[in-house]
Amino acid sequence: MMEVLPNELIDDIFSFINIDDLVRLSLVCKSIHWIIEPYLYRAIHVRIVLTTEETQKKTGQPLDSKCTAYLLLRTLRSRPELWGFVKELSAVWDSVRNHHS
Repeated sequence: MMEVLPNELIDDIFSFINIDDLVRLSLVCKSIHWIIEPYLYRAIHVRIVLTTEETQKKTGQPLDSKCTAYLLLRTLRSRPELWGFVKELSAVWDSVRNHHS
């Protein structure tokens, strides 16, 4: 059905769906995933939290292969065609400081 809808109409429909719902919708089946994938990469907003080694040990959350930013960059590196869908990109760098009491 989606292949008979004009691209403009698909754009209008997907513009009203938030990113979380788009992600869930993309998991329904492969054909829907391929239609939605360009919309998943239109606006990328990443928050990267830099921590010290001591803070990583205390929180148990190191900046490693489970970091969302790392996974995103790994995907974009392995599938460079996805960069063609990106219209907006922002990154915020935060650092977590140790508080001694």
